[in-house]
Amino acid sequence: MFYDNYEVEAILKTVAKAVFIIEVIASIIVCLAFVSDEEYLKAFISIFAGIVVSYVSNIVIFAFGETIELLRQIKDNSKNLVKESAAKEEKKQHTNNPTHSWRCNTCGRMISEDVCPYCAEKFNL
Repeated sequence: MFYDNYEVEAILKTVAKAVFIIEVIASIIVCLAFVSDEEYLKAFISIFAGIVVSYVSNIVIFAFGETIELLRQIKDNSKNLVKESAAKEEKKQHTNNPTHSWRCNTCGRMISEDVCPYCAEKFNL
């Protein structure tokens, strides 16, 4: 759905912060409207409720962005682990195999592995 180089998590976090600020400003405007009508209790409730509601609603968006960021890091770490594991396995295979062919003393065949697949004799230097 999204490209790997497209940082959705950063955009979600920025949007969450911006929407929070806009909602707080809106609750302040509503509070000022109640203050101008001398309804101080409604003004206090509107500013308190506005801040709480905006925080709770935007924490979900922010947390979703954080989750995406952490999943991307896990994905990148997994890729690196797979690459490292494959490199170690390849290196292990190259060090176990002789770099040249050798003649098996038991069956006389030319072998390019550590152990003769025909008679199970091991390669000795």
